[in-house]
Amino acid sequence: LSEAHHARWGYRDLWGFDNSRTAVEILAAQGFQADVFDMRTCEGWTCGGGGWGFFTAGAMEQLGREWRTFYDYLIEQKPGVVVHIEPILEIYGTHWFDELAKTYHLARGYLEGYWPHLQEEERKGRIAVLREPSRIMGNLYHDGWTLTVWKPL
Repeated sequence: LSEAHHARWGYRDLWGFDNSRTAVEILAAQGFQADVFDMRTCEGWTCGGGGWGFFTAGAMEQLGREWRTFYDYLIEQKPGVVVHIEPILEIYGTHWFDELAKTYHLARGYLEGYWPHLQEEERKGRIAVLREPSRIMGNLYHDGWTLTVWKPL
């Protein structure tokens, strides 16, 4: 990014990814670095070097049960931190509202099984969970904005 963008946005070396070429073109037109990236295949991009992190927001939810390739990619790339703001099915309780949210979550095919996998990976010493899923904000249907933070070891 140009120095003007650094001054305006207050950060350096930010790279955006989306599966949509149109979204990438919009980011590029605003002066951001961006590439097309499909989390189902994880082909075409490697981070190279350390000192970086990975952030997802409302992206992994679309993977449903097909998140393993992306998880393995993250483990291989070894980011310093991984931050997700994604709906996590397994945090719902037994309250009637939570039962409705689970039904909605499953009907939409959102992220499933990811949090138990992270827990198992931490038990095996492969990752460190820095923040267990915590609800940030939801809507009438479910808690779509759940913060989870971890890092590979």
